[in-house]
Amino acid sequence: MPGALGDPNPGVRFLTSFDDLEVVELVDLLEEQNTKRKAIVEDIAQEAMAIVDAKASLPNIIILGRPGWHEGVLGIVASRLVEKYHRPTIMLSQNTETASFKGSGRSVEGVDLFKVLQAGKPFAQKFGGHELAAGMTIKEDKFEDWCHALVNEMANYAPVLNRKAPLHIDSEIDLSAISLENVQALAPLKPFGTGNQQPLFLLKNLPIQQIQVIGKNKDTLKLTVALDDVKASMIAFKSAQTAEKLTPNAPVDVVVTLSINSWNGSQEPQAIIQDIRQDGPSVFDLRGMKERNQIMAIQNAVYLFEEKLFFDNFAEEVPYNSFGLKTTDIPDLLAGKDLGFVPESIVIFDIPLDLTSVKNLIAYYEVKNVYVYAYSAKNAYMVGKPTREDFAAVYKYMLGHGAIPLKGKEQALADYFKMPKARLDVIVEVMIEAGLVQWHHNDLVTIPVTEKVDLLSTNTMEKWHLRIEGERFLRYKDVDKIKDYFFTGGK
Repeated sequence: MPGALGDPNPGVRFLTSFDDLEVVELVDLLEEQNTKRKAIVEDIAQEAMAIVDAKASLPNIIILGRPGWHEGVLGIVASRLVEKYHRPTIMLSQNTETASFKGSGRSVEGVDLFKVLQAGKPFAQKFGGHELAAGMTIKEDKFEDWCHALVNEMANYAPVLNRKAPLHIDSEIDLSAISLENVQALAPLKPFGTGNQQPLFLLKNLPIQQIQVIGKNKDTLKLTVALDDVKASMIAFKSAQTAEKLTPNAPVDVVVTLSINSWNGSQEPQAIIQDIRQDGPSVFDLRGMKERNQIMAIQNAVYLFEEKLFFDNFAEEVPYNSFGLKTTDIPDLLAGKDLGFVPESIVIFDIPLDLTSVKNLIAYYEVKNVYVYAYSAKNAYMVGKPTREDFAAVYKYMLGHGAIPLKGKEQALADYFKMPKARLDVIVEVMIEAGLVQWHHNDLVTIPVTEKVDLLSTNTMEKWHLRIEGERFLRYKDVDKIKDYFFTGGK
């Protein structure tokens, strides 16, 4: 696309020249321009995505305008954002000399972009286009009114945006049909674009042999599939996160476009994945994952939080089309409270005390994907349950000291009793619940009692027991056992 950066003449000369030397020079020039264009597109796209990701919620239409953005590539960048966010996107370059914004827009299926732009006609200097693509110029003093008009019009399209765009499959084929000869036979159908979409082919029940993440930025998914004696590789650009959702050695259905990959003088057919489906429930193990941005990137999911601290700090970080939920609110959903969408996945962020309610939630929404992060700062399973002897030793010590300046010094006392601090914390919490001790400022004060108290039957001990069992199961059982419990009635 040499014209994207301003001057289309090198491309025209390349197509019309009969001078072999000039053609060679033009190839180098065009390659240099193409590399430059890609870099500009990538820079603007990353800047634009950072702006969108920083928003509290995803708008129905994305409108971004900045000085210095190259007008020639804004349509390409808009297409990138449409693909990522499934929202009509308008990218504009602000020209301070003319006091105007000029740019390009791209839309999604079901949203007529030209009709949306009609709503802003009173405020636009000029615009033109069709359902899926348009160009426009808006004066700076009218820009805010223009944006409001488009946003108000887009409210009518909310139902369209909240559903996944359907794919129009042209034909179901076998793996053996992906051949160089068959791909070359599609050439007369070109050029592909609006009104002449590239054919989509469905391949069913393909066993996955290998799942890889490749590319310079590790953002491309590569699948190796095989059926009978036929083996093939398929790629999905910008889809590395899908690798975590796939189960090796399990069959998948894929929708692909076909092209020719030319490399080092050779040609081979290439299947580019447009959509992928793996039937049956899956449990994905995130327990060893450290990358916070990946943990908080599961789309169309309910993130479950047991600890209020985690909910308060992380619920707002879930993706725009996901939802953070306290596990104590699960009964409301099971009683029919509207969540606003039907989740595809459940993410278990920490350790739920009531695993049965989580299991019921999975069944209620017929969720097929469960992601187990199961974070625990307390490591209850490794700390273990306090014994009667532990309680007796600590209480006897406190009776002998009256008031203990314990706040901030819990570790020292735990070391004295040769027990983990987390176990001492539980003991203190249990004794407070039982009325044996109480806090007075920073001091833990003993309260004399005359009646016998069963410390092992307190609510605090019951919750600690449930935490231990939850950690034992979610953090230390293999994925197959967890899958069996949530999906096939195992215990």
